[in-house]
Amino acid sequence: MPSIPLPRLLLLPLLIAVLVLGGSAVLPRMAEAVGSMSVTGYAWSQYLGWISFSGTGYGVSEDTTTGALSGYAWSSNFGWISFNASDGTHPAGAANVITKAVTGWARACAAFADKNACSGALDANSGGWDGWIALAGTASDSSTYGVTQNANCTWTGYAWGSDAIGAISMSGTATDGSAYGVTAADASACAGVPTATLAASPDTVDNGQSSTLTWSSTGSTSCTAAGGFSTGGATSGSVSVGPLSSTQNYQISCTGTGGSANSNVATVTVLTPTVAISATPDRVVSGGTTTVSWNATNVNSCGITRNGTTWQTLTADGSRVVSGSAPDTITSQTTYIITCTNNAGASATATATQVVNIQGSFGEF
Repeated sequence: MPSIPLPRLLLLPLLIAVLVLGGSAVLPRMAEAVGSMSVTGYAWSQYLGWISFSGTGYGVSEDTTTGALSGYAWSSNFGWISFNASDGTHPAGAANVITKAVTGWARACAAFADKNACSGALDANSGGWDGWIALAGTASDSSTYGVTQNANCTWTGYAWGSDAIGAISMSGTATDGSAYGVTAADASACAGVPTATLAASPDTVDNGQSSTLTWSSTGSTSCTAAGGFSTGGATSGSVSVGPLSSTQNYQISCTGTGGSANSNVATVTVLTPTVAISATPDRVVSGGTTTVSWNATNVNSCGITRNGTTWQTLTADGSRVVSGSAPDTITSQTTYIITCTNNAGASATATATQVVNIQGSFGEF
């Protein structure tokens, strides 16, 4: 435990104020916790006495996904201690359990004039203390302190309430020899059951383009991939996949001491150009007219040649569609070829051939 100075004299009037209110203190508003586990038990401060983390109508909760702490603890000598970010988020961050380290700040409502609301003007006797309690930090002698949640969900270490209330021990042995401590209710969650996430950017590409897969996990020691890429065993990272010619699905599986978890499926949709051209009618007499029609999707631009010579240059609309038609006079067999490109420079072609029927004295040729 780091060396910690004695609390200031400002604590006494605050304690007196809380003791006066203590018998009829109103429960503060309680935040509903979704996907959370209760934090129970008692912490100890040599100046505040016991601090209860759960009781009738109140308690502290830990979000099993984000690690965010919420709710209220209670000291019969000091009143409510809030873990809610809504009661004022310290610039260094709200109370949170991140990779087993309890970080951020809680707040003693006794520092406020309205101690049940835990907000508003500071108590005139607070000496300017704003009620913040550090759950991790550096003491005046440069030693570090903090609270840790171990694999059994038990909290160990010390929080620090500034000179106003001193150190708060999260586990230990009381003067009567009995053990005390703070613990979260779901040991399996604390054991570090892995989480895994995977994202593709962009998630829609043209035929021939690439995408970047980015993955991350918690509570894992290694991750493997499915779908044609490799994580190299890393628990986080990114890798480029492609060039792609068809839609692909990707996923990772991560394992750790607490079990294993599969990520979401990340899909990269590949847009392939479709191109068509036709002529109606496709048999005409010399000097006759045909109508050439074309249609292309998932393209940026197209060009149509007429017997090897550029005939039409076309730009796609906002939906990346090229569509239209034009008449043409036929004097000989004519071949139309449309070629289109997408964002990756890949091309798709379609051809249509015009056959000219020549009328002569020996009939139709």
